[in-house]
Amino acid sequence: MKRFRCKKWWIKTIAMCLFILLITTSSVFAATQQEIDTAVNSADQWMVSSLVNDQSWQYHEASGIRDGSLLCSYLKEKQLAPDVICDLQSWLQTCEPDNYDFAARLLPFLTETQNCSQIVQDLLDGQHPDGGWGLTSCFKSDLFDTVIVMKALLDDETINPDVLSRGAGYILDRQNPDGSWSIIQGQPSSIYLTAETILVLNAYSIKHNPDLAELATSLRQGGDFLVGQQGSDHTWGTDENNLTNTIQAYRAVLNTVGFEPVSTIEDTLIDLQDANGSWNNEYYSTVLAAKALQEMIDLPTASIAITLHEYIGEEEVENYTFQAYENIIIKPVAQYSQETAFLQLMVKQPDGKLVPAREEGFFYWNTADFPPGNYSVIAYIKDKASGKIIASSEKDFIIEADFKLSDIIIRTSPENCRVDQPVNTYISVCLVNQSNVDGEAALEVKVLAANGSTVASSNPVVSCSHEEAIITATPLSFQPDVTVE
Repeated sequence: MKRFRCKKWWIKTIAMCLFILLITTSSVFAATQQEIDTAVNSADQWMVSSLVNDQSWQYHEASGIRDGSLLCSYLKEKQLAPDVICDLQSWLQTCEPDNYDFAARLLPFLTETQNCSQIVQDLLDGQHPDGGWGLTSCFKSDLFDTVIVMKALLDDETINPDVLSRGAGYILDRQNPDGSWSIIQGQPSSIYLTAETILVLNAYSIKHNPDLAELATSLRQGGDFLVGQQGSDHTWGTDENNLTNTIQAYRAVLNTVGFEPVSTIEDTLIDLQDANGSWNNEYYSTVLAAKALQEMIDLPTASIAITLHEYIGEEEVENYTFQAYENIIIKPVAQYSQETAFLQLMVKQPDGKLVPAREEGFFYWNTADFPPGNYSVIAYIKDKASGKIIASSEKDFIIEADFKLSDIIIRTSPENCRVDQPVNTYISVCLVNQSNVDGEAALEVKVLAANGSTVASSNPVVSCSHEEAIITATPLSFQPDVTVE
């Protein structure tokens, strides 16, 4: 029926060289473990007690579905208050999935007898050709509803990956040049929606491992935008209207940039918690804050440091200035559990784009014809379950302007001729270009006779674009002496 309107812990140490650890960033929190535990437990008690004693939130359908679905997921994940979970789920199952927003939020709590599979199919059918979803099939795609539907579908392992890929493509296409996202394209950026979008894209990247470079760039640019919007207290607002911005942006930055920019947020959240255990006596703010703090409790520990090297002759030396087409050897020393975390190495270009380092027994990246400028190698250790960055290290390096031709190949056409048959012979010169800037090559081309005399000569100047790996010029032609063999 159509319902829509139109443990074992072991440490892996990557130690490829012996050197002093210059930079190590690990998951060390400002608030103590006990303080975070106390805050989360107090929030849990308030949520359970309030749900038992106050049912008024159920009478506001939109906020009720939003809050109820979030609360039910949180309590189920923590295995708290089974009776409360049962009541919550029963109420959610009475709600009508009148639009894609409601359907996506209700989907995890519906049973097959409540047309769960039909609702999934309706969501799939509602995806527009651009990859996005609107409020219903009668509405054009919008970012808010696309993010909500993507979040729901990511939890269903039976969904065709192409559906999710198209949805992620829609989201990436809507990113603003500054790394943010807006509720309506062309309108001011939204802190909350940018954070929510990052969380969904990060979940997508962890579960489906798509094109790493494009998605990693988008996530990092989104995280950098959020960091740039922090206030002097390192939050995104702490009043009733902005607290959720701070909570979600905090979680998003942990997924994209790392711990350092948000190292005081746990303290801030704990300080803002009311005496009764809630935040502003609101279910939504409270469950988001408790979830954010709980995620920090659950993160494993790790450390990472990197240095950059290159070979000069036979000697390997530490270096941070490179030229075109040189291999940068990236040497990490890391400690983490391979069962719960993974290492990711990226190179950040001057325009902010990220490209992955390569691994062939060691980590490296070739400068190729990338333009001159300031670059960084970024090393992340990420939690496999959440995608959060639990340790990071960055090293800056420079690629210098470099114009060089590594080889010259000379050809004649035709290659041979016969006695007594005069023929024009053309000389072509192929230049093997290993430059990262455009330049000009002044050539001196001579054809010499057997006795050393000059038969033909030319001094052309060839324009060389760094985008052309092979540059061909035909500087001259001549007629060889064919009177004798």
